[in-house]
Formats: sequence, C-alpha cells, structure tokens
Amino acid sequence: MREIVRGIPMCLLKDYCWETMADHYGADRYSAFHQAVHKSIDFVELKRSLKEWLETQEEAENAA
Repeated sequence: MREIVRGIPMCLLKDYCWETMADHYGADRYSAFHQAVHKSIDFVELKRSLKEWLETQEEAENAA
C-alpha cells in the first residue's frame, strides 16, 4: 500500500488515514472522532482531486 500512495498529497488521503488510525488504535477509541471527520469529507471532491492528480503525474512522466 505504501508504494501505491507514495507521493500522493496527504490531503487527498484523509479518509484512508482516519480508517487506518481507527484500525490501528481501536475503533472504539477513535469512533466519534472518525465519524466527525468522515462527515466533513466530500468524497466526490476527493475522488475528483485524486483522479486529476494522478492524471497530472502520468502526463509529467510521459513528457519526461
């Protein structure tokens, strides 16, 4: 997983970070916090931003 996400801005991976943190430290401990953060994330915007970022990276690699 680290190889896949290396270099992707963390702001685009907030939801994954919170999920991982909850998994690592225990769902009960982070449940309320995660739910609050989860509600604040616009997943449509997240997916769009991630897609644009990946396309930009591919274009840069192809141009090099």
